[in-house]
Amino acid sequence: MTNDDGTVDSWMVEAGPPGALVRRGWRKDSVRPGTEVFIEGYQALDGTNKANGRDVTLPDGTKLFAGSSGTGAPLDGSDPTER
Repeated sequence: MTNDDGTVDSWMVEAGPPGALVRRGWRKDSVRPGTEVFIEGYQALDGTNKANGRDVTLPDGTKLFAGSSGTGAPLDGSDPTER
C-alpha cells in the first residue's frame, strides 16, 4: 500500500485454500508478481498489516473472491445447501 508521503507499507493477506480459490476462478497466473491489486478484507484485530482477504480486484476490473466458502462467499453451486 502506498501512503500519501510515497512510502510503501507491505501487507500479509491470507486467502482461502487452493482448491476453493480454483473453484472461484483463480489460476496460477491470476496475479503476477508486482501486479497492483485492490484487496477488500478484514484487518487483524491487533492492528498489524495483516488481513483476511475477501475480494481481490485486478487492474482490468476483474474481481476474484479470495475467502473461504463461509459467510460472504458467492453462490457457485458447489455447496449442496445452495440448491
